[in-house]
Amino acid sequence: GNTGEVTFNIYGGGFNEETSIQLTNSTFPILMPDTTIFMDTDHFIARFNMYDKPVGEYIIELTLNEEFLYASTDTFKLQVGEFPEPWADITSRKAFLANTWHTLTITYGNQGNVDAIGVPLWLAISNNEDMEIEFVDFEIVPSQYVIEDGYEEYYNNDPFVEIDTVMDEAFNAKILGLYIPLIPANSNQSINLKVKSRESYRTITWMSKPYFHSSYNTDESMLNNKSGSYKYGSDSPYGWVGLASCWITIVTEIVVDATLGAIPGVGCVNSIASNYFDFWGYDRYRSKKKKTVGQSALTAGLVIAECVANVSGLGVVQKAITVTASNILNHSTAESCKDLNPIDKKDSDIKKVASFDPNEKVGPSGYGENNFIRSTDFLDYTVYFENKNSATAPAHTIIVSDTLDTEIFDLSKTEIKSVTVGDTTIYALPGSKTLVKSATIEHLNVDARFVVETDESTGSLNCVIRSFDPDTGEEIEDPFVGVLPPNVNSPEGEGSVSFRLYLKEEPQHNQEIKNMAIIYFDGNEPIITNEYINTFDLQAPETRIDSYTEDGTITLNISGTDSGSGIDYYEIWMAKGAEGFDLWKTSKENAVEFRSTETNNYKFYSIGIDYLGNKEEAPDVADVNLFATDLNIIAIGEQIKYYPNPATNKVNIEIDLKVAQIADIYISNLNGQYVKCLSNILLPQGKTTLNENLEGIPNGMYLLNIQVENQLFSDLFLIQNE
Repeated sequence: GNTGEVTFNIYGGGFNEETSIQLTNSTFPILMPDTTIFMDTDHFIARFNMYDKPVGEYIIELTLNEEFLYASTDTFKLQVGEFPEPWADITSRKAFLANTWHTLTITYGNQGNVDAIGVPLWLAISNNEDMEIEFVDFEIVPSQYVIEDGYEEYYNNDPFVEIDTVMDEAFNAKILGLYIPLIPANSNQSINLKVKSRESYRTITWMSKPYFHSSYNTDESMLNNKSGSYKYGSDSPYGWVGLASCWITIVTEIVVDATLGAIPGVGCVNSIASNYFDFWGYDRYRSKKKKTVGQSALTAGLVIAECVANVSGLGVVQKAITVTASNILNHSTAESCKDLNPIDKKDSDIKKVASFDPNEKVGPSGYGENNFIRSTDFLDYTVYFENKNSATAPAHTIIVSDTLDTEIFDLSKTEIKSVTVGDTTIYALPGSKTLVKSATIEHLNVDARFVVETDESTGSLNCVIRSFDPDTGEEIEDPFVGVLPPNVNSPEGEGSVSFRLYLKEEPQHNQEIKNMAIIYFDGNEPIITNEYINTFDLQAPETRIDSYTEDGTITLNISGTDSGSGIDYYEIWMAKGAEGFDLWKTSKENAVEFRSTETNNYKFYSIGIDYLGNKEEAPDVADVNLFATDLNIIAIGEQIKYYPNPATNKVNIEIDLKVAQIADIYISNLNGQYVKCLSNILLPQGKTTLNENLEGIPNGMYLLNIQVENQLFSDLFLIQNE
């Protein structure tokens, strides 16, 4: 796309620091990359700024030491730019043996035609006692700017944060908040975790919208990186996210706890976050063999800590990290946080079993029993196989055959991803339709040869793994030497093959895609895997606020239906007087209580969002019109209420006593200093309303303290004087 940067990964052989790439077009000068990163002799990366370049076809040319090396036979097509479309999926077996290691694979990508810059990726997993988790092929690292500010030590701590609520749902979990600095256009990647647990567990994965977007023609941005070129603008379909305002909203709990003693400023948060999350700050890790990612929750906490006055000590910073991570998932109701709502949320239960068939096929992780997924033009599958620990000999030849429905899948586009035996994994180059490779497994004294290819004439995908003698090159005849021994010490007897299948046509709502595979070990009887089923959910819910009741407060009653994965939550939009509609609240409940902040006319409508993120269109007219008086009353005990909050110029305190009593009322700042005191007030029996003047008190957060006899009532409230 011609509205941002595009990253090329070039694979081959004989590359060095002098290898370069350029794009040529008959009507446009040669384009050179802004950045070139030499990875190894068989791989380098080039990043081009394609903003406002002419659409059309370009030839890719490579040079080595300024001498022409190669020109592509296929052209690179530059299109009208779109916005990035990040997605995520989690793949794993649906069952495991207690206290044995098993793998979770998180695949993520970007279907847009410009790079996705700075994408948060989240994993929530049950907080089981004695659960162990290891990162297999990636590591979490700080950006250059975090290191420069002296926070590198925090990346040595446990990256998981324990919480009890995820997206307003009770869930005893621990959260891993990752930060993917760059997902190139039209690409996908994966990371692997190993898990050992004594009990069944649940996982939820999702992404948030990119923190940056390379739309150069915008004036506002959510975050600006050091180059100043990546913006998140008002003309973006995502709109102005207001990340700084959102984070300040979610750290209110910190202030209430009085651990930090101040509220961070919007300007500071935006400035520090722009540095700490700047994806250029991760380029120093590009040459690492393992994937490197940041940590979104930790980094957000460090931003807040850096922007709060009088910060000192590990405890204060750790408090900022914990509260920020814990709350960032549960504040989508705030207007400034609405664009942090999950993208591609995947919810899966992994069951502990006493025994299970280790030969299994898994595909895209969907929602519910029907495995609902959103619209896509491809599906990723993995076939797992295992030589059980009770076997008496290793497997010499392994064949995995998957007969595919050619009415549904376009076999000409099939992509091979990887093959694994034991702890050896062979990766195919991106977009490969075949894989032919050998690997010597030294501790087995076996030369394993892998062939994976699609036979379009028979409609099948076949993976063949054979055992050869590394010295003679002949197939091994010894029955006790082979590529896949009995699985006595996991994962030596385990293997898998992963591939991507493309659909011929756009999927239809509630269409089912079914697939299974057959596994052969030498001359043994074939093993037929489970049939893996996905169901497409392409339609949004239909909802409305169909009534309201008024009994001191106003209750909005919401009804709705969904023909797929089901309604996850509602957005309630409100217009006050002649103003336009704004998002007022999100709720999982069908009844929502409303207290007006001022006497006025109010209009409401609802929007339903299902468990896959399909979102209902806004209606043309409001569902409900009503007139409401000021009912913003906050109870801080059975006897005491006050309103409004936030308070402007005055606060009204309502005290209801069974007998006449002495009361003390005082307002203090968060450092404990009194700014207003009313002592030894004799209040009569019954209800008394005090109207306290707040003029002259600086704007900010304060504690309202009311002592009646031996009882103390306190609450945090905000003063916003005009």
